[in-house]
Amino acid sequence: MPLLIWCFFAGVFSSVQTSLTEIVYLLLFLLSLFFFRALPSQSISVIACAIYLLGLLLHLSYLNFFQADLSAYAGLARNQSACLYQVDSIPNNSTRYSRFRARIVSCGQWQPIFPVFIQVTSTKHRDYGDYLYGKVLHNDDILFRYQCQPNRVRSTRTIARVRIAGDQLIQIAVPTWQTQLFVHIRRQIVNHFQKDYLDRIQSRYSGLLLALLFGEQGHIHHTQWTLLKRASISHLIAISGLHITLIARLVTSLLIYPCALIFTTRPLLFAHLASATVLFIYSILAGFSPSCLRALLMFTFAALARARMCRLSALQCLSYAALIQYFSGPGQFNHVGCQLSYGIVASLLFMHRFQHGIPRYLHFLITPFVSGVWSYFYWGEVIMISPLTNAIAIPWVSWLILPLGLFSLFMSYIHPPLADLLIRMTLHQWSVLLDVLTCILDCLS
Repeated sequence: MPLLIWCFFAGVFSSVQTSLTEIVYLLLFLLSLFFFRALPSQSISVIACAIYLLGLLLHLSYLNFFQADLSAYAGLARNQSACLYQVDSIPNNSTRYSRFRARIVSCGQWQPIFPVFIQVTSTKHRDYGDYLYGKVLHNDDILFRYQCQPNRVRSTRTIARVRIAGDQLIQIAVPTWQTQLFVHIRRQIVNHFQKDYLDRIQSRYSGLLLALLFGEQGHIHHTQWTLLKRASISHLIAISGLHITLIARLVTSLLIYPCALIFTTRPLLFAHLASATVLFIYSILAGFSPSCLRALLMFTFAALARARMCRLSALQCLSYAALIQYFSGPGQFNHVGCQLSYGIVASLLFMHRFQHGIPRYLHFLITPFVSGVWSYFYWGEVIMISPLTNAIAIPWVSWLILPLGLFSLFMSYIHPPLADLLIRMTLHQWSVLLDVLTCILDCLS
């Protein structure tokens, strides 16, 4: 079954490439199947090719629908039609303006089939989840940009950057929490944590904490971004499988003993199910980012397999998660973060099969090596210092900064003074880590 799912996604990724690249990918894919003897018969080969074409045609159909949505919105924007928007990111509110990502809800009778976003800079401060209504003027043709650079326009990213006056978009009533339960939960928690704590502390490292807890990277200072990219650890501030795995292990470790006292049989199963529930709540806070959703689905499949007393490999969990995530939103797989999440995890699973031939003292280099290969494939660069910086930053963030941040968020509803202290400790740890990375980079430069 995973083999056929791979064939499907080979067609999906081929649909966004040029014809020559598509042929090369298909040949390499078929050669790899022949090399590993994954096709036992001719009938399976025919089915694999048919599923490849199915993925190709389905994603081309999605791209056509998305282009039709962009065409409709571009025409409405040129005609200065008023539209309904919803703030879809935590606004970066400064003293002069508010910058945020907005999702287009509707324009009159038109509603987008797939999510379409714009980047807005307004003179009025906004909050996450606000509904805005008004006209937005664009300086460029959205459809023309999409046709020229289709791989740079994502349904999960912005298609245009606009700057509008504060009185052009008016705020309207937010729907009741029953109609937007997840948005309402995230809105309440984000606004509580940001306004009651981070805005009062006013630390230059607050953006790093927001990115780690809620998946919002728009508040990170550009100098910090530059340092993280130079050190090749920018992946740590994106909510990924690393954080999900850590949270799952922490929750399971904390619940295994109480579950053993309450449930006399299969306490580990109940601990895993409880961990899956906690991860679902954390995914709500993270806005169901692609990498977070991938890790949640994999962990849920593994927990369900244990509940049914059946074996399910990590590769099968990854394949089933990819299939469900694709049909829940095809545009997610145009997102670089989603591609890297699945690509790196699949590569690590592949390397795990052959790590017995690698000396044990070199196993810590497997993850930096795989990340470096994918970094070179996407951006054409390899950072040689990556193994050293990742060896320092991954334990620091995973075992210290992230648990402190999550515990401070939890304590903010129980004991505010302790939460304030924990938040300051978390921000201080970020400052120390960045100082250490700066010293390393300066010494080796």
